[in-house]
Amino acid sequence: MRNRIELPLDAAKARKLREGENPARWHGHLDKLLPRQGSRVKPFGSLSAEDTACLMHRHDSQEGAAARVAGKTGV
Repeated sequence: MRNRIELPLDAAKARKLREGENPARWHGHLDKLLPRQGSRVKPFGSLSAEDTACLMHRHDSQEGAAARVAGKTGV
C-alpha cells in the first residue's frame, strides 16, 4: 500500500508538480517513525522427485481448458 502512494508522489516531484520530501518514503523517513514488522512469509518446502512425478501425472490426466493451457505453456 505504501508503495502505491510513494510512486505517484515521486513521479509528481520528478515532473516538478510538487516539492519537498516524499512522506511515504520508507528509508530515511517512515523507518524512523514506525516499528519494524517481522516476516510472516514461510517458504514452501520442495517436492521430492517421486512427488513431482506424481503431481505431473495427475496434472496430465486433468480435463478442461485450464489443464490444456497449462500443458501448452510447459507449466
